[in-house]
Amino acid sequence: MKSYSEILDFLYHFTPAYHKIGSIAYKPGLEKSFQLDKYFGHPHRYYQTIHVGGTNGKGSVSHALAAILAQAGYKVGLYTSPHLVDFVERIKINGKEAPHEYVINFVEQHQDIILQVQPSFFEFTTFMAFEYFKIHQVDVAIVEVGMGGRLDTTNLIQPILTLITNVSYDHQQFLGDTLEKIAFEKAGIIKKNVPVIIGEHHPETDKIFIQKSQNENSILAFAEDAFEWELLHADYQQQTLKDKFSGMVFTTDLIGSYQQKNLKSILLAVQYISDFFPNIKKNYLDALKNIKKTAGLRGRMEILEYENIKILLDVAHNEAGITELIQNLNAFGHKNLHFILGFVNDKKINKILSLFPKEAQYYFVKPSVERGLDAKTLQNEAKSIGLSGKSYENITLAWQDAKNQISSGELLVVAGSCFLIGDLLKNLKI
Repeated sequence: MKSYSEILDFLYHFTPAYHKIGSIAYKPGLEKSFQLDKYFGHPHRYYQTIHVGGTNGKGSVSHALAAILAQAGYKVGLYTSPHLVDFVERIKINGKEAPHEYVINFVEQHQDIILQVQPSFFEFTTFMAFEYFKIHQVDVAIVEVGMGGRLDTTNLIQPILTLITNVSYDHQQFLGDTLEKIAFEKAGIIKKNVPVIIGEHHPETDKIFIQKSQNENSILAFAEDAFEWELLHADYQQQTLKDKFSGMVFTTDLIGSYQQKNLKSILLAVQYISDFFPNIKKNYLDALKNIKKTAGLRGRMEILEYENIKILLDVAHNEAGITELIQNLNAFGHKNLHFILGFVNDKKINKILSLFPKEAQYYFVKPSVERGLDAKTLQNEAKSIGLSGKSYENITLAWQDAKNQISSGELLVVAGSCFLIGDLLKNLKI
């Protein structure tokens, strides 16, 4: 029997992974997904599913729904991507990751279909998750879209609810160079007679979702219209919100203004699925207090104290996400900021870098994936718009230098790529 690391090496060699090598691994179309679906006997049909797409926030929303359902007593599968440190973060039941042994056995058992169909890494591992949920007889699986939606492997499911958080610019080389084109791809997960929640209004994309839902005879609701929050309290651990419409008050560990948007989608989704899972009505507001711990959500405005240094991790990696991150940092009022930044090489980096404060100190690193943007290139781009800092060969050197320069009361922010955050978590073993 191969070891876990040998099995992952096998997968990365025979199933090209977009998160590692980029566009070379991208295989448009669902032909291979249909072949795998037939081979595995449609495992996603053995339990209810909820499909979550969107540009930003889909990971937070997916984890939150999984946590709420799990705390209500249901057995809940959660499939998300990419992972930060270990591949099995992608496949969880009630917050517990699939064991390495399952991955080893699954790959060894199905090597022939890998060689025969030659799927991508995402295509094959999606069915690894679907099969795991079937074996363990989950009540429901929360399934996060990988990229886009219309041609995503996850789009084979027939969910009880479809949720699209928002639309902004990301992966334009695959999804299109306008918000309308990107919205068209994301609207592809809207299914006939399946209710759909859209998180946010946008004048350029509303018409796409409205038309698609009408074509599919699907009830559509915009979460933005369902609640209006009043912020009662916020710090780096939690925030307390009051709905101006109903008077409902709750506290959650999902912090940041962008999570206030996600929470509208989460709570509206709870209303839609309560007929299928009535127990969630009892304590869903209590569940919101411990989303991160219950579902294992990391890297979303996550604060760590390490060697007397306050570190904030955030997976923001595109223009919309970075905008929200900077706004929240300003709200919390840290005057002296340090950023460890690293990006993949398919981002429009100039526009993103222009959002960062010029008075901060920067440490530029290439994430440890093939598609990582060269640190020196990143440094030069940043310098051209007034951001000063050094480039480093790896996260270890950047961390060591940052640690020596940060004074008491200052904040270190790590952002730009989930792979960079994964590198730091591995390095510090936290």
